[in-house]
Amino acid sequence: MAERSPTIVSRSEWLRHLRELAVRCSDGADEDTPECVTLMNELLLVAPEPALLDGLQPLAPTRLALMLKAGAQDSVVLKMLERGSGYLLSRSGDGHSMASIALPGATREKSAAGVNPAMALVGALALSLTSAAASARVATPRSRQSAPALLH
Repeated sequence: MAERSPTIVSRSEWLRHLRELAVRCSDGADEDTPECVTLMNELLLVAPEPALLDGLQPLAPTRLALMLKAGAQDSVVLKMLERGSGYLLSRSGDGHSMASIALPGATREKSAAGVNPAMALVGALALSLTSAAASARVATPRSRQSAPALLH
């Protein structure tokens, strides 16, 4: 598994960590959940471009730790998605979960499965961010978009 690092500087390294996290979430066990949720939050905090965080809200490390200590890993991930990301979450009879996430501006959602809702959501988020960054589909914030040309 990727080492935790507060300063991931390169885009390629950030993408590699996301890909590794997506695989870990699909194969991981319940006891891996707090570490995977924490790693996703850390990756959000060091995103190589601010526009990649459109629709996402990383949590302050202290708040994250308190919520995970209380066993609220599902709520932590849902809190990360509060800024306008779309998601769909389902649970099978055996307890495994499937999640789909659509980031703002994305043309398609990304889906992942996991042993519980948090693992499925983190896996889908990792795939969504990988897709967004790899395709350079980083939206220009509205404040930076040029004004339409005026006709005379």
